[in-house]
Amino acid sequence: MRKVLLFLALVAIAMVAPAQNLKVNVPMPGGLASLVGDRLDVEKLTVTGIINDSDFRFIRSLTKLKEVNLRKLKNTQIGDSAFYGMKTLESVRLPRRLVLLGVSAFEGCENLTSIEFPGHLQTLPDYMLKGCRSIDKVYIHNTHVMHIGKGAFMDSGIRLIGLSPDLRTIGPMAFANCKRLQVISIPQWVTEIGSLAFANCVMLRSIIVATENPPVCALDAFNGLEACTLSVKHPEFYRDRVPWSKINLDYDQYNGEELHTPRR
Repeated sequence: MRKVLLFLALVAIAMVAPAQNLKVNVPMPGGLASLVGDRLDVEKLTVTGIINDSDFRFIRSLTKLKEVNLRKLKNTQIGDSAFYGMKTLESVRLPRRLVLLGVSAFEGCENLTSIEFPGHLQTLPDYMLKGCRSIDKVYIHNTHVMHIGKGAFMDSGIRLIGLSPDLRTIGPMAFANCKRLQVISIPQWVTEIGSLAFANCVMLRSIIVATENPPVCALDAFNGLEACTLSVKHPEFYRDRVPWSKINLDYDQYNGEELHTPRR
C-alpha cells in the first residue's frame, strides 16, 4: 500500500511540475506542436528530425523558452524571423547542416547571449541580431561565412567578434550603433565595406585590416568614430585612397601576423 501511495504521489508531482527540459524528435515537418502537447512551460528544448515554418511559429509561442538545441536537425535552411522577438531566449545551437538562415532570425531577442553557428553557413542574414542587447561575443571564425548582411548586428550589445577568414563583404549598417564594440579585425579577402557599416560604434578603438589593398569602402562607413587606430600593412595606400583618406582615424602599421580571435 505504501508503494502504491508513493507511486501516486510521484505521478501527481510529475503532473504539476514544470516541463522544463524537453527532447522531441519530429519525423514529419509541421508536427512539433502535437508532440509537445500541453507542455508549454518548457524552458529547454532539444529538437531532432526536420521542421518547417509552422514549427518555428510554435517555438516562438513558447513564452518561457530559454534554450534551444537544434544541432541534430536535418534542416539545411531556416526561414525568415525564426526566433523573432523571443524575449526569454538565451541560447541557441543551430543545425550543423545549416547552409541558409533567413533574415531577422534573432531580431529583438533581448536576452540572447549565446549562438552556436554551423561551419557550412555562408551568409549572416540581414538584421540577424538587430536589437539583441545582451549578446556580448560572437564567434564565426570556424565557419565559411563570406557575407555579413545589412544591419546584421545593428543596435546589438556585441563587444567582441571573431570573423570568418573567408569573409568577402560587410553589408550596410552591419555593426551600426554597436556601442560596446571595441575591436574589429577585418580578414584579408574582404573587398567591400558598406554604408554606415560601423557608424556610431563609439567604443571602437582598434580596426585591423589584413588586406594588401584597401577594400572598397563607403565614405560614411565609420561615421561617429572618435579615437580609433587603423592598423594596416601599407598605411600609404590608405592615406591616398578615397574614402580611407577622408576617415578621421590614426594610422598604425599592421605587422602582417595572423589575425587573432578574441578570447572567449
